[in-house]
Parts: sequence; C-alpha cells; structure tokens
Amino acid sequence: MFGKGLSDQLGRTRRIFPSAIGVLALLVIALVAVFNLFDHNDVGYATVVQFPNGSVRVITEPGIFFQGFGKLTIYKTANDTLAFSKDPKEGDPGDTSIPVRFRDGGQGKVTIDVTFKLPEDKESLSRIHTDWHSYEQLERGLVRPQVNNVIQLTATKLSSEESYTQKDLFINQVFDQLTSGIYEYAMVVDQDGKINFKLKASEKDGKVIVDRQPNPFHSYKIGITKVTVRDIDYAEEINLTLKAKQAAIQAQVTSKANADKAQQEALEAKARGEKMIAETLAEESAKTAAAEQELKRSRLEAESIRVRADAEAYAKRANASANKSLDAKLNAWVEANKAWAGSSAAPPVVFNGAPGAGKGGAENLYPLLMMKMLSEQVGVNPKPER
Repeated sequence: MFGKGLSDQLGRTRRIFPSAIGVLALLVIALVAVFNLFDHNDVGYATVVQFPNGSVRVITEPGIFFQGFGKLTIYKTANDTLAFSKDPKEGDPGDTSIPVRFRDGGQGKVTIDVTFKLPEDKESLSRIHTDWHSYEQLERGLVRPQVNNVIQLTATKLSSEESYTQKDLFINQVFDQLTSGIYEYAMVVDQDGKINFKLKASEKDGKVIVDRQPNPFHSYKIGITKVTVRDIDYAEEINLTLKAKQAAIQAQVTSKANADKAQQEALEAKARGEKMIAETLAEESAKTAAAEQELKRSRLEAESIRVRADAEAYAKRANASANKSLDAKLNAWVEANKAWAGSSAAPPVVFNGAPGAGKGGAENLYPLLMMKMLSEQVGVNPKPER
C-alpha cells in the first residue's frame, strides 16, 4: 500500500519536471527575444543596426528602437577628445605623444589634445560605418594618424626656437591644416645654400589661395572643434639651448625695463625740481610784491601825514592872519569908542534910545560887551592898553 503511493507520487513528479523545464526555457527564450528585438539609443550617440538579412539601419534619434536580432555598433556623435600624451590615463594606451623633428634638426615630443565631432546625418554615418566598421577603428585608423601627420609636417617647417617662442603660430597652423587640409610647400634654396620652404599658392578671383592636400575628414564630414598643445618636450641639448636663449632675452628685457625705469625716474626728478624752482620763484615774487605793496602803503601814509600837516599849517596861518585882521579892527573900534567917549558928539550906534541920550549911560556898554564876546569866540584877545 505504502509502496504503491510512493510510486504514484514519483510518476507525477516525472511528468511535471519536463513541463517546468519547458516553461523556464520559454521564459529564457522570451527574455532573449525581448532583449534582441528592442534596444535604445542615447543622446549624443548613433547606433548602426545590421539586420540578419544584411540590411543596415542608422539610428540617431534618442529612445527605444526595433533591433530585430540585428548587430549593434555604437558611434559617439558628441564632441570627443583624443589625448596624445606621455602619461596616459588609466585604460588609455601607452605613450601617445607625437615625436617631431624641426627644421634645424632639433627633436622633441608634442603633447596635444584634439577634440573632434562626427556628423549627425545618417548618410555620412553609414559611410563611416561601411569604411571603418567601428568607432574605435575610425579613431585608430583615421583620426590619430591624421593628427600625427599634421603635427610632424608642421614641425618640419619651423625651427626649434620658433616652435618655442612662437607657440601660438604652431598651434594655429596645426588647427588650420586639420580643419582645411595640409599645406603644399615648395622647397627653395637661397644663395647661401640654405634650404627654405615656401607655401604654394594660386590666385583665384583676385584672392590668393594656399594650395592644400585633400582633407580626409571632409569626405566624412568630421569636424575638428579644438586643438590644445599642452607641451613640447625638447631633446636635452635643444632644451638647454632654448633656455639659455630665453634667459638672455629675459635679461635683455629686464635691462631695458630697468633703463626705462631709470629714465622715467630722472624725468620725474627733473619735473619735481622744476616744480620746486617754480614754487620758490612764485613765493619770492609774492614776497617782493608784498614788500612793494607795504612800501607803497608807507609812502601813501607819509604823504597823507604831510598833506594833513600842510593843511593844519595852512589853517593855522589862515587863522593867524584872520586874528591879526580882527585884532586890528577891534583895536580901531576901541580907539574910536574911546575918542567918542571923550567927546560930546553922538555915538555912531545907538541902542534903545535916541542919539541924544546921556553920555556914559548903561546902553552904551552893550556894544562893547558884544564885541568882547565876539573876540573871545574867535580867539582874538585885544591887546591891553599900555
């Protein structure tokens, strides 16, 4: 009884187990199908889908798209920077700095960052994928070699010193040739046998146009957006020579600056001296003017005193003259009255009465009193009788 129940249970388990495996397999297949039927594209990227039948589709819009079990290849369409450096970051290849040889034979290594950008139109991206198959291959097979080529060719047209003292010129030439094509040069030998290079150019519509090699970036619409030369590591002998020249130039500049400063200080000292002299002259002139003014004032006061003295003297003389005249008149009048008093004739002037009034009356004293008062008011004192 017990054995029969166990046997039935094992039989049911054997029947359920294959069913569970089948369901699990279906789930796995479904998940695989889902992940291979649909995918998504991020902003700043493009996805190229190669379907099992060989057709190719380029996805540039962000979001979910139908993959259909196709093979996906991702391309970055946002700005991307390639570093050519002696000290690469973790995960980057080893020393990628660019070795160069300058026109004067000097050697060095250029450390540079180049930022580039892929096109966003599907036709150009499809062509890039057809020719290079992947973003990494495009970078290794096209972008890096072209940057190396431009850097090395540009260095051969400049001396070590020019690349050191005119770094901006070096950077501008690199950027121009990466964006518009490598310059075409003609070799020129001067009378001393020295070799120089001259840009080839042609004239079109009245404008001089530099001849260039075809730019491989143009055919794929790849743009170079930024070039940064971080350093040029010169060979030891070149480095010592350049630093010595730079030190000499700096010493010359410092010497000239010191000379200019000394000249400026001399001019300022001269200006201060001239100002001091002018201020002293002005001060002395002001003192002289004040002294002259004081002298004039003293002269005027003396003249005023003299005039007042003359006026007072004149007044005194005039008063004295008037006094003498009045004295004479009063004396004459007194003598006349004396004569009248001693006679019997009538007085020449009669007050309060007729001419025949009594001789020696009180009314005859009034005129005498008036004359005396007048004499005292004007300062005339009749001479006393002797």
